[in-house]
Amino acid sequence: MILHIAIADSNNEYVERFALALGQQEEVRLSTYTDVEALKSDLRYKKIDVFLFDPSIYEGQFDIGKNTLAIMLLDDTEDIPDTCRDFVKVNKFQRVSRIYKQVLELYSSVAPDKRNILGQNKAKIIAVYSPIGGAGVTSIALAVTRKYASTGKKTFYLSFEDISSEGYYLPQESNHGMSDLAMHLGDNIDFTMRLKSLLLDKGENFYYLKHFDSPNDIYALSDDEVTELLDNIASSGLFDYVIVDMGTSVNNQSQRIFEAADKILLIERCDYISQMKMSSFLSQVHIINNYAQKMIRMINFSNGSGSKLRMGIPIVGVISAMQNPDPVQFLEIVAGKSCNGIVEAV
Repeated sequence: MILHIAIADSNNEYVERFALALGQQEEVRLSTYTDVEALKSDLRYKKIDVFLFDPSIYEGQFDIGKNTLAIMLLDDTEDIPDTCRDFVKVNKFQRVSRIYKQVLELYSSVAPDKRNILGQNKAKIIAVYSPIGGAGVTSIALAVTRKYASTGKKTFYLSFEDISSEGYYLPQESNHGMSDLAMHLGDNIDFTMRLKSLLLDKGENFYYLKHFDSPNDIYALSDDEVTELLDNIASSGLFDYVIVDMGTSVNNQSQRIFEAADKILLIERCDYISQMKMSSFLSQVHIINNYAQKMIRMINFSNGSGSKLRMGIPIVGVISAMQNPDPVQFLEIVAGKSCNGIVEAV
């Protein structure tokens, strides 16, 4: 679906700058107006989804259509006309990309078509898991995301860790993120548009959201909501791959992630205690019987001794132990050299 946005402002320079920036969005059809008579004429026959306006050209004095979301461009230095006080407002003088995200967030709540407004292809889900604390799951999940992004695949990183650690690589300054998205599960909104309005990126093709605000926001998700969240993200049409960074638990939420995943990447360490934990995980018959056919393995912190566990789950990569590596440098090295087997296996 193409979103028809109209912007009306008597400031021609502002309208031109807005049109230049928003013209990069393929899913947007844009109409611009600097003359009130031209605007009134077009409104008689054009269907407009979102109408952005400055009071210099529109003060609510004529009908813009009952299915159009009207948003006033707010200039803090100017008084708001009485006829415009009830309109939704966004700050006029900010980056156009930020205005666009706010438009998507607002429109997602009133969009007449709640069904996947921006795409139809379903992404593959890769769950990255280890029962071993400190096995490097987050770094490898980030590296896998980076690897797919570098091959031109639109890839989304999602962390279900109670206490997140991805902030060393992914800035978390946004005010809204996973908690906001999860809060609207089941609401009558356009999920894809809301997701797109919250997206952050780490370079080309690498997307993520700010982590859950609190572990309680994860605990509050029902098992069905975990499934719905993953399915909605994968079905949004925005991504080719969704990489899920999991905690060490094997609770019901974790098993819902296993169920949704197309592949499960197990991260293994070869020290004695880690091998015991991995062995205990593999003895969970109900998990192995249901999901072993999806599983592949990666050995992390390898010292050359290799895994002592005998199983039918193939090893697709080995990462050698490094002495005090810089975390970001380590991630980039892993993405560049150690993730090829994962891409081939998936």
